[in-house]
Amino acid sequence: MKKTTTKKIALAVAIFLFVGVGTIFSSGKTDFQEDEVFLAESEIINGDYLGAAGVVDVAGTVNGDVMIAGGMINFSGKSSGDILAAGGEIKISGQKEGNVRVAGGNISIEGGIPKNVTVAGGSIMIEKNSVVDGSVYLAGGNIEIRGDVKGDVTAAGGRVLLAGSTNGDVEIWAEEISIRPDARIGGNLIYHSKQEISVGENVVAGEITRRSLAVNQNEKKDFLGFIFGFEIIRFLGMLILALILYKLFYRKGRDIVGSLEKDPWKNLAVGIISLILIPVFLVILLVSLVGWPLMFVVLFSFIIVLMISKIIAIITIGYLVNKRFKEKELTKKFPWINFILGYLIIMVLWIIPIIGWLAVCLISAWSFGGVIWYLYKRFER
Repeated sequence: MKKTTTKKIALAVAIFLFVGVGTIFSSGKTDFQEDEVFLAESEIINGDYLGAAGVVDVAGTVNGDVMIAGGMINFSGKSSGDILAAGGEIKISGQKEGNVRVAGGNISIEGGIPKNVTVAGGSIMIEKNSVVDGSVYLAGGNIEIRGDVKGDVTAAGGRVLLAGSTNGDVEIWAEEISIRPDARIGGNLIYHSKQEISVGENVVAGEITRRSLAVNQNEKKDFLGFIFGFEIIRFLGMLILALILYKLFYRKGRDIVGSLEKDPWKNLAVGIISLILIPVFLVILLVSLVGWPLMFVVLFSFIIVLMISKIIAIITIGYLVNKRFKEKELTKKFPWINFILGYLIIMVLWIIPIIGWLAVCLISAWSFGGVIWYLYKRFER
């Protein structure tokens, strides 16, 4: 890769970041901590707010956008702008005046939302007391919509439950779909599933259309566009989290990357062994009633380390490729280039059947082993 080409890419991405994400660093408040960030109810931020820590609790007032990342996130304050959150356990309530965009593990949304809601996660819950004036776009494993939506609902997941009401159309892609008898759909219902679902009388005001998961070309384009949109959100969430981790733990991250480069086989072995033993240990704790509290602690720590190791893997792959093309000076000035390049490489590998998937699995185990080995040596000292 020529240096001039890389610089052009860096400049284009820099403009995007400075116009979008970068504005948060120039106004309002930035709060980075290792353990906990707490914005008290009495605090007022005139501008945008960026917070990151293991636990993030925002109860104050932000006269701007809110961007938060961490293991556990709770927003119960007030925001006059958009809310962007990325983390493991996320709860968004409080007073909101903009869009809500969330990516994470277990996600709960409640309260009034005057604009749109866009969520990608493992488990997603739109609570019963929620009122969304805009539209809702959801992608995840388990999705439950119990609140009221004034606009349209678009959802894709393994299991989707609709128990609330919507004034617009509803379109769902899922293996398992449940429409409660007390749900209300003001427009049309279109669902993509292998099985026909049961819908009570007077639940759907418009037409009900069932389509198989094998969609035609136009539907495929729409669905791919939908998935692509969530991939962009996921990428931006991970990029923001990577930038935060870079700012907070630069030296620690540098040590892990150095270890991955110096001892790749040792870290790969540690990663494979850990990925086998930790789930077994969790199962043992699960069947033991005494071990339940410890199981949740270990499970939460396991998820956090997996998230961090995934980001470390992406950054390390990008760093090694940039190093191969002697772009050290450029990546020092623009460290996020390593992340972008590594992310693109991982995405390309995912496209390649079997060999690419195996490579991604080995890279994940290699990075996970690097993080586990680093933590082990830290505890040992």
